[in-house]
Amino acid sequence: QKTGVTLSGEIPGLVNPPYRWSKLDITRIPMGQSVAVTPMQLVSAMSAVANDGRLMKPMIVSDITDSSGRTVAHFTPEVVRQVVSVDTTRKIASALKDVVSKAGTAQKAEVPGFRVAGKTGTAQKVNPNGGYYSGRYVTSFCGFMPADDPQFALLVLLDDPKVKDGIAYGGTVAGPVFSKIAQQAARYLDLQPTEEIPSPAGPNAKKVASSASSRH
Repeated sequence: QKTGVTLSGEIPGLVNPPYRWSKLDITRIPMGQSVAVTPMQLVSAMSAVANDGRLMKPMIVSDITDSSGRTVAHFTPEVVRQVVSVDTTRKIASALKDVVSKAGTAQKAEVPGFRVAGKTGTAQKVNPNGGYYSGRYVTSFCGFMPADDPQFALLVLLDDPKVKDGIAYGGTVAGPVFSKIAQQAARYLDLQPTEEIPSPAGPNAKKVASSASSRH
């Protein structure tokens, strides 16, 4: 369904009800095939995980003012509904934190001084003549930060990125872009580091005020 964002032209996604699933769908849907969502729907779903299972109506602005500076409209956060339980959401969030770790698929999405939670995406591009293109992908990384006290969610989506060698996976291509944008967002929001940052002088770690949190 549509998110209800106050922008024209929004379209719904494609999620077939279970009674329409084929035997092949059962093996494909868990890894993202046979499902289509808009970027707004994707980041809204990730935001629901960050908000303990509460699906929020997306807002573009908080206030509208006239030429004299007088507020003519004010918008407040609106909960659409509770989509999953708090307990389930926190288990999902824990798994998403593991994605952005040395053992995960998106280590390059790490942000110095902060824990990040998120998920990679590597989707084959559909060939209009049938099937999928070979070696052409839409890659993505969608996450929120700080993982234990989320202040923002962010989606990086790259259409048919080119790499010199191998496959353009979401973690290796979209992940680094997420990291750079998230560092800028942390500065803008004046977020303070919550994690230890390895010292350049050696293996020992210490908490420092990094560029990820200081304003310029």
